[in-house]
Amino acid sequence: MASAQVKIQDLKNGINACGVCTHELQLTAQQLQRDYMSAGSGWKDEQYKNLGQIVEDSCTAIPQLENCQKWLQELAALVEKYET
Repeated sequence: MASAQVKIQDLKNGINACGVCTHELQLTAQQLQRDYMSAGSGWKDEQYKNLGQIVEDSCTAIPQLENCQKWLQELAALVEKYET
């Protein structure tokens, strides 16, 4: 039978790191959106449109990271419950 060992503190440290990264990515995405919109006043070509799609895709990926963090929190709660 396979087994796995999880150190709860390591899991919590990973969750905290995910939170910091997600926050920093949100700030960066907001700045990127502002810069993209500012640049748009002079750019209306195909490359600008492609860049906009990349910016949009990047910004929509952030909530997925937040979901992963929530799942890790649920896992941590289950591990803590199991250990007690």
